[in-house]
Amino acid sequence: MTGYLTHCGRNEDGTYRLVIPNREISNLFDRQIRNWFYEKIEGGLDPLFHAFDRHSTADIEENINSCMRDSISFMDGGNTKEMKETFFHGLLLGMLRSRRGWRVQSNREAGNGRADIILTDRTRDCGHIIEVKYSDSYAELETDAQKSLRQIDDTLYDDYFRDSDIDIVYHYGIAFHRKKCKVADDSSSGHRCPG
Repeated sequence: MTGYLTHCGRNEDGTYRLVIPNREISNLFDRQIRNWFYEKIEGGLDPLFHAFDRHSTADIEENINSCMRDSISFMDGGNTKEMKETFFHGLLLGMLRSRRGWRVQSNREAGNGRADIILTDRTRDCGHIIEVKYSDSYAELETDAQKSLRQIDDTLYDDYFRDSDIDIVYHYGIAFHRKKCKVADDSSSGHRCPG
């Protein structure tokens, strides 16, 4: 009724679909959500950031899982696999964007496709490419995380950094199911950028 959300139809289960009606309100929500992250998690994401700094797959996984246990419901994300994957992509994007000094981009054209998340760390002069999947079950988490890694290589996402001064790029495949994720990393020493 206040105009912050607009009704745009109904889902098959009878729930309403809502959208943010314009850029001004979208920016307002973005600022409020970012402020909420800083308030609620103040310093709480530092272990995740440091895990990326150290390229510690186990610590990245544990910190994302911990954050999800404390903040989301397994009902979040909608009722289709695509919607759930988009939800977790956005959740991870919001977490990573809250670190000052990182350049975090979503769905950027790279190589022969679009990388889910590209993170440029100017402090350490390295890049991170993250591909996100939603798994149908806990048993498929490892397999789907590995598929994500193959997609990064097969689609040549490293080409994004071809004309930059970034020489080292780390790859992460992250698969989610409900409130759990699995992180796979084939780049403990990092990949050399093409070119």
